[in-house]
Amino acid sequence: MVKLFETLKRFFSGVCRLTPELLRSVKTEEVLKLELPETANHHLLESVYRLLWRRRLVYSLEIRKEGEALCFVSAENRESLDELVKRLMAVYPFPRMEAASIPLPVNCYVSAGYLRLRGQAYMLGEGEALEHALSAADNLLIQFLFRPEKLVVERVARESPVYRLRVAVAVFADDWREAAIACRRVLESFTVLSSSHSLLEPVIPRIPGSFAVLRAMLERRFLPEDSFRVTAEELASIARFPLVRDSSNTSQTGSQRRS
Repeated sequence: MVKLFETLKRFFSGVCRLTPELLRSVKTEEVLKLELPETANHHLLESVYRLLWRRRLVYSLEIRKEGEALCFVSAENRESLDELVKRLMAVYPFPRMEAASIPLPVNCYVSAGYLRLRGQAYMLGEGEALEHALSAADNLLIQFLFRPEKLVVERVARESPVYRLRVAVAVFADDWREAAIACRRVLESFTVLSSSHSLLEPVIPRIPGSFAVLRAMLERRFLPEDSFRVTAEELASIARFPLVRDSSNTSQTGSQRRS
């Protein structure tokens, strides 16, 4: 009876047991793995997204963390992927890139969800959300999936193009409760971007919906009501890669300070 009750709790939490058979059913798209530098010109991201908006294509930035953070990009086709990389090189001067698949664990539990916007669109606040999100779990996948909308809005005396954005998260763990708690914690890290007019809420689908979200992430497709509209400025503040810090330099600096 106790085991049955435990199984029902896990089932209604939305957590799913991830198996090789389930992953083989996913139609993954081509991605590029990027080796990022220690510095980036994040202030140029807005210009990048303004340029990409002219093409009505789907793009994706993805961060896979299991110890270190690995960065990937994807687009609707090879030509648009090349353009995405070309534009992003103004922000992140890549020393190396390669075609790759995102490494995922198997025979573990996965909890996956996304952010929902409540309130008024185009009124998000500012804040450092990504670093907090990456520190909230040890084994995760964060995806920023976005596509241009046929819409511009007036912002600060100039027009700003509008994107449809999904911020999705999947957390992997050997214990289903740990996966569920960590996934909500990662999603809640992005709520620092909420304002008095716009509220970002974590959504973790139930019965069990985590694999449906993970499948949509890996296939780079939107689900109903899993995304919201943002301006190019807001997209630039959310959809980005973390800065890579050189741990050897950090250790050396710490040693110098102690001496």
